[in-house]
Amino acid sequence: MHVRTRMLPGAVLATVVALGNAQPSPGAEPDEVITYSLRATADPASPVTLYIDLALVQVPGAPAGYSDWQVVEIVFTQPVGSETKTWRRAEPAVGTPSGLWRVPSENPQLADFTLPPPMEGVAEADDVSQADLSFSMAGQTYTPPARGAPFPVTSALDYVMIPVGEPDPIEEGSDKPTETTKPG
Repeated sequence: MHVRTRMLPGAVLATVVALGNAQPSPGAEPDEVITYSLRATADPASPVTLYIDLALVQVPGAPAGYSDWQVVEIVFTQPVGSETKTWRRAEPAVGTPSGLWRVPSENPQLADFTLPPPMEGVAEADDVSQADLSFSMAGQTYTPPARGAPFPVTSALDYVMIPVGEPDPIEEGSDKPTETTKPG
């Protein structure tokens, strides 16, 4: 997975609480991978400018009607011509009291993952000649226009991704409709 990041102005994240025995073992295979495809416009035909992949592991202990998920990795992938740039961050800071993403379903479907919690951090570039990526992102409630949502499953994200040491973001958006998919 590839990750690009930058903190949103004024973003406040709660302290991540240690998960104790509920933490998955290092290197555990994710239970789910959710991909957010950022585009220059909400037109499904427009090219993807950045992919954000969240690798998730379900954690036991959620109340009835919910499931809890640990973000074990966030990856940003930026297609650049025939090349790609990739950044990764293991266990990014998740802005919830538990440090987990609580989803309102015991058996969630893709549409249950359209409101990711606030996350921020610095993702390391896969290519050591590239700058690392500072990121901040959070899901927003998406209200489709009268003509309907642009994608089969649509999230709305606020995000900023800035290469460390650079003045300008590679991506930024506020309440931007984003295609949400699972690999495969």
